[in-house]
Amino acid sequence: MGGLVVDEHHRGAGIGKQIMSECEKWAWMNGFNKIRVRSSGKREAAHRFYVAIGYEEKKWQKVFDKLL
Repeated sequence: MGGLVVDEHHRGAGIGKQIMSECEKWAWMNGFNKIRVRSSGKREAAHRFYVAIGYEEKKWQKVFDKLL
């Protein structure tokens, strides 16, 4: 999965949880034992969502750019 975004007008309706549940089922049935999710450091609501559905934060990372 390249990304998960639920339209702001539909958040809280269980759509994201349903999508993640189906992804987890697919992964398990296809021999995977882990799913890793990456989320921008600024997306605090998304972080709370992932924790609420059982994901655990593993590391914090920053990205640095320099315009040339």
